[in-house]
Amino acid sequence: MQKTEAEQGQNLVYYAAWIVLGGVAAMIVCILVLLVGSILISRGVVGEGAMHQTALIACVLGGIFGGHMAVKRCATRTLLVGLGAGVVFFLILLTIGTLGGMLAANSNANAGGSGSTIGTCCACLCGGAIAGLLGTKQSKPRKKRRK
Repeated sequence: MQKTEAEQGQNLVYYAAWIVLGGVAAMIVCILVLLVGSILISRGVVGEGAMHQTALIACVLGGIFGGHMAVKRCATRTLLVGLGAGVVFFLILLTIGTLGGMLAANSNANAGGSGSTIGTCCACLCGGAIAGLLGTKQSKPRKKRRK
């Protein structure tokens, strides 16, 4: 049975809304993981050299959570939905980083280089892809016929 154009449009809006909400949830989780990481670094449990790794781990965990949230609601095309949540999450991070860089342009602060941007992008996309791959429907076991 073919879906009408209106039903397809409604599905697209539904998917897009959950992808954006997944990206926002990923951002919240990332901030919480970064908060825990900063506390551990300030207490001396983790060395200062682990700041970059902590940021990448926070991006992966946020991407997994946000992607899983989106994939859970959109049961079809889970890899695309998970990657979409990862892309939205990265775009939110990029926007915040760009605004922070513009605000800090008058000071001596460094907003980060292109290497950190590429690593962050990969971490966000990998987190979303992991959620998409793990969120696929598993086929139901077939019942064996008795002869």
